Amino acid sequence: MVVLEVTDDNSLEKQVRKQRQVVHAPHISTEAKRVKLADKISNLRDILASPPADWTAQRMQTHIEWAAGGRAARRISLARIRLRRLVRTPS
Repeated sequence: MVVLEVTDDNSLEKQVRKQRQVVHAPHISTEAKRVKLADKISNLRDILASPPADWTAQRMQTHIEWAAGGRAARRISLARIRLRRLVRTPS
């Protein structure tokens, strides 16, 4: 049952799927909320540790804002992105 609660309908366009997640989230079970949160945390960690090569800073910001929500989480995540890019930039 939990799997059904957290699975998106991939036949829909991305924006529609994302909007449905937002609308649907308050109504799923506690177990499904835990799975969803763990998945989002894992995805954000992966993106921060090793961002996709073709993602711009704006694309990362948009993803983090949607996934993490809240201004504090967004500021922390963006600071980490900037720091990682500075460290990777050859001098």
